[in-house]
Formats: sequence, C-alpha cells, structure tokens
Amino acid sequence: MNELLTEEEKRGATFVLPLATIIETGNHIAQAAKERYECAKKLVHIIQKALDKESPWAQFSEQAELWTADELHKLISEWPKQA
Repeated sequence: MNELLTEEEKRGATFVLPLATIIETGNHIAQAAKERYECAKKLVHIIQKALDKESPWAQFSEQAELWTADELHKLISEWPKQA
C-alpha cells in the first residue's frame, strides 16, 4: 500500500481523507488488541497534514461542496452509467 501511495504522490495525486474514514479508522484503532496509542498517533499525524493542506493532502473543507444538493443530484444522475 505504501508503494502505491508513493507512486500516486509522484504522479501529482491529491489525497482526500473523508470524515467517515476518520471515524471508522478511529473505531478500528479503539478496538485493536495492541498498539492503539501508536496507531492513534499515526492517524492524528495524517489528519494534521490534511488540516494543514500539506501536500499531497486536501483539506476537509474542500470536500464540503461535494455534498450540496446540486452536486449529489449530479452524482446520482451519473452513478448508474458508471456501473
């Protein structure tokens, strides 16, 4: 996975960390048998990069426009065609 992310970063990709991913990853870490603190620190580090718009991460606020009614209508009108 790290190799894939490194390659995508070299290609100029922007990484987006959705809120649902943060929540689910946090839940997963909380239920882990070992190294919860270490994993939580790593997640916090990634979240901090996204908040600071540190390349290649996009800030959360940039995602807000994707959840407007107009954008969701566009999404659902195109979604079946992508199946």
